[in-house]
Amino acid sequence: MINAIGVGMVQRNIAAKVKPTMEWIDMGNGTWQQKTYSTFKNFSIEFTIGKEFEEDLMDGRKSKVC
Repeated sequence: MINAIGVGMVQRNIAAKVKPTMEWIDMGNGTWQQKTYSTFKNFSIEFTIGKEFEEDLMDGRKSKVC
């Protein structure tokens, strides 16, 4: 399945070894912030529960999430 989305062997091997740490922050009014820290990449997203938003995935793709 991973080959079908265009993720190469090197990226798969790196992703398998990454051990991210996640931090969740309640911003109030149903809004949350998720911070993810790893040796590969650090990123943060902010979203409101029940509202669609676009998320940047670790491999550079984008995904719409609700």
